[in-house]
Amino acid sequence: MSSEPGAIQHVVEQLDTLRELISGLLEIFMSSASNYLNAELRVLTVVTTLFAPATLLTGFFGMNFVHMPWLQENAGWVWVVGLILLSGLGLIGALFWRRWWIRHNN
Repeated sequence: MSSEPGAIQHVVEQLDTLRELISGLLEIFMSSASNYLNAELRVLTVVTTLFAPATLLTGFFGMNFVHMPWLQENAGWVWVVGLILLSGLGLIGALFWRRWWIRHNN
């Protein structure tokens, strides 16, 4: 009968070891999921940054007012489209210039 308390103590120690192992595995999984989420949010941030000026300009020039800049010109829409493209290309250039686009988290 004296071996039973020792066996129970051994099982309790094994359970503690397994609990610590599971806790470590859970931390590894959560860290991996967090890294994946950060990468996805980075892509969404770039897409949002590129489309924000176009959304602002189309919202401004899409309003139904009589006296708007470039509305009386025949080629006014060309200026607006050019401004949208120029702002998008300017942002892409700025992102590449700052190397934010290709920076990786190590």
